[in-house]
Amino acid sequence: MKLARIGIVCVIGLFGVTRSAAAQETRSEAQLAEDQALLKRQLNRLRQTMEVLAKRFEDEGRTHAASLLREGLKQLDTRPEELGAKTLEELMAAAQENLESGRSVQSVEAQEAAVKSLERLYSILTDRRGLEDLQKSLASLQQLRKELGALASDEAQLRRETQELRERAATPEQRALQAALERAQAAQRSLLERTQAEARASNDLDLAALERALEELVEDQRADAGVLSAWKPEERAALESAARAAEQAASPAARAQRLAQAASELRSAAQAARSPATDLAESQRTLERAGEREERHARASADPAAQRAATALAKGAAAMREAAAGRETREAAAEQLEAEARALEAEARSEEQAAQSARAAAEAELAKLANPSSAAGSAAKSAREALAAAQAAAQRANAQRAAQQAGAEPTAAAAQAEAQDSAESQRATLEAARALQRGLEDLRKMAPMLSESQRDASQRAEQIARAMQSVPGEGEQERAAAASELQNAARAQSAAAESAQKEQSAQAASSASEAQAALERAQSALQNARAARAQSSQGARAQAQQALQEQQSELAQETAALEEAAAQAGLEPKAQASAEEALKAAAEAMREASSQIGASKTSEASSSQSKALEKLQQAAQSAQAGVRPVTPEDKAEAERQREEQARIRAELLKLAEKNRQREGAKPSSSMEGASSSAKRAEDELADGDLSEAEQAEADTERQMREAESELDEEEEQYQRLRQEELLFKIAEQVKTLTEEHQVQMRATVEIDALRKPGERPSHTARVRLRKIGKGEEQLGLRATEIGASIRAEQSLVFAEVLDQAARDLGGIARDLSDEGDWQSGERVQARQQDVEQSLLWLAESLQQEKQRRQEEQRQQQQQQQGQQPPPQNRLVPDVAELRLLRRMGVDSTEEIERLRILHPEIEEGGEIEPLLREDIARLGFRHERVSALFRQFRERLGIPAPSEENP
Repeated sequence: MKLARIGIVCVIGLFGVTRSAAAQETRSEAQLAEDQALLKRQLNRLRQTMEVLAKRFEDEGRTHAASLLREGLKQLDTRPEELGAKTLEELMAAAQENLESGRSVQSVEAQEAAVKSLERLYSILTDRRGLEDLQKSLASLQQLRKELGALASDEAQLRRETQELRERAATPEQRALQAALERAQAAQRSLLERTQAEARASNDLDLAALERALEELVEDQRADAGVLSAWKPEERAALESAARAAEQAASPAARAQRLAQAASELRSAAQAARSPATDLAESQRTLERAGEREERHARASADPAAQRAATALAKGAAAMREAAAGRETREAAAEQLEAEARALEAEARSEEQAAQSARAAAEAELAKLANPSSAAGSAAKSAREALAAAQAAAQRANAQRAAQQAGAEPTAAAAQAEAQDSAESQRATLEAARALQRGLEDLRKMAPMLSESQRDASQRAEQIARAMQSVPGEGEQERAAAASELQNAARAQSAAAESAQKEQSAQAASSASEAQAALERAQSALQNARAARAQSSQGARAQAQQALQEQQSELAQETAALEEAAAQAGLEPKAQASAEEALKAAAEAMREASSQIGASKTSEASSSQSKALEKLQQAAQSAQAGVRPVTPEDKAEAERQREEQARIRAELLKLAEKNRQREGAKPSSSMEGASSSAKRAEDELADGDLSEAEQAEADTERQMREAESELDEEEEQYQRLRQEELLFKIAEQVKTLTEEHQVQMRATVEIDALRKPGERPSHTARVRLRKIGKGEEQLGLRATEIGASIRAEQSLVFAEVLDQAARDLGGIARDLSDEGDWQSGERVQARQQDVEQSLLWLAESLQQEKQRRQEEQRQQQQQQQGQQPPPQNRLVPDVAELRLLRRMGVDSTEEIERLRILHPEIEEGGEIEPLLREDIARLGFRHERVSALFRQFRERLGIPAPSEENP
């Protein structure tokens, strides 16, 4: 995942400037100290930027980028031993201090350490890890997976031992019961298979499935018909009028509530002003905060009531301020506060009257919607209830105002009660408006919803009709009648869909009712078809069905008899009760299946038989759960297994802790779950419940295998990261190798240009040629090392290119020396060009592979897939190596053709110079290597040799 550009730019900037500061020896120490101080400030800004970005990415769900930033922040605070156990900031501070003190050498050392720390930070933020780190992580992961696999094998062995102990600890009665249950399961399974085969032969399964589908369709049609009968689109007008009136009531109600609340706060302040014990400054601050609240609302909503309340509260706060300063008396301040409160209360009453008028208009419109079963009527009912609550609250507020107008002394408590009633009125009015809006939205959706539902039902009816006609066998006349009714229903449903779309509710309801009646007739016809099929089966298959029925009845009796065997098997009480209950249910399901087979309802019979088989399996599990070790030997074995399980769990906990401590480790829920299951198995073994212990051990093994699989996936990801880093490193090495070789090539051309043909080079030229030869020889050794690294990754063609370059560089070094007679002419330069071309080809292929991997990762991120690309066994894919191999082959062929043209004596059989013979041998060896590599590819990919293709 890409990191935000700002973070990368900051890091690159720090990285570059720090290197510059460390390298400039000619600048003044004072100027360098200032630059170092600037770097410290940039580092602080970088830290702040990373913290902000990490929080933002976490909020946006970009977990990978956030984790990189968090890891980078952690790196800023680390104290590596190799860097003097200092953080990056401390290293920069030390560099600055040394510069200011004139200790240039120590400053450079601190700067170099800071550069290394910044390089590590840069690698983290760009999601690049060094090969050494990846190798360590990979080795740690592989060791962890190996230990987990061994522990899972130990758990599997323990489970087998527990199973053997359970079988050995069972009493003869328990073993007999288990054997009888196994026989009953086998017999029931056989009867189920025969019943299903009979059902398929008689097509009863098809008819039963069609009957179930038709039953669901009838139920859905019944529901749609009910909704259509109550649908009244014409009620929308009254609902819209009521909604407008409710919305008109909501605004003055909100203004009344705001003004009443401000008046209540002013009344409370007035009461506080008259009390000598009250802190006037605190009351002043309370009014100021209330005024600021109203002022914010006024700015946000342009509400005049909020602005009016803010002004009044500000005046009240000013009066309290004057009283607190001693410039006014408390009484004067209280009177001014009450005057402002009275003014606000009068305005609130005016707003409330407007709200009451609008609510009355809404109620008048809602009175027209008296049918509560319709969608509009349901919304109207909810709105009327809310409006009634609003009117009741408003009446309570009016009663408070009437009492005050009758001469009652206005109090803060009364003002607060009035404000609460006003708030309740406003809330209920708003709820009424919302209920009406929801009702309108439902009415708008009703037509398309009902139309879509009926259109879908029509398609389902047609599908069932077509399936009905394709079922062979008896009852053809009844099936045809059912299919015809289904077609009639489909047409009526289609008509209902069209009418609903046009909001013609009466026509839609009529068509839906007609479709319902047709579907019910089709249902009756299908039942007659099944009855006819059953009647026909009394002939040819009657004997087979009778035998099947009798065998099922006998098995039911045998199963019922097993209840007594379960009671006498010496099981634990809980296991015994569970086994008896399961056997009773199994026998009942078997008797029901026998009856259904006798009625030729083979489809229903197979369902009953499946239920009976399930109950038999439950009984077998309960019988196994009732086995406990009894003899001293078995108890000792159970204790040994408990200790083994405890050991496995302890080792598993250690592995889980080791996994958590791994750098970059992913949390493993499977490993945690395995620890819990292991603890459960240990407890069950301690209690002697061998069956539950065996199940817990199986769960433990399963979750350990899942954790092992998770580690396998993580290992594949590490292998991919390691290959990417190795690819990057090799590409950089090849680039550097090419550039240094090109320097030697230019030096060779320069020296050769100063030489006269046929003359021995001067002493100075020989020294320079010897130096070039040594340089080319060293490059050859480095090419060999890089080739060995690539060959270890099974990239044979890429390794061969480097091997050829190494051989050619060795030959060039020899020719440039005294041993080669100080050659520097066209032949040596041509071989240097060959090496350059090979290295450029290799660099190009490596760059293409890097781009391919980046594009693959980018596409995967765009698709938001959690899976990683499939792991590769080699550093580069076969196609990249084959492409380069082809280029090598073509180059060899062209080089051979060039020699043939330039040297016709080769074909004429004349004398060949030793140097030309050496070039021919070199090309022959290169061609042989290309052919050998191609044969290896052909064999690995399974491509037959040409002789095998064309014998």
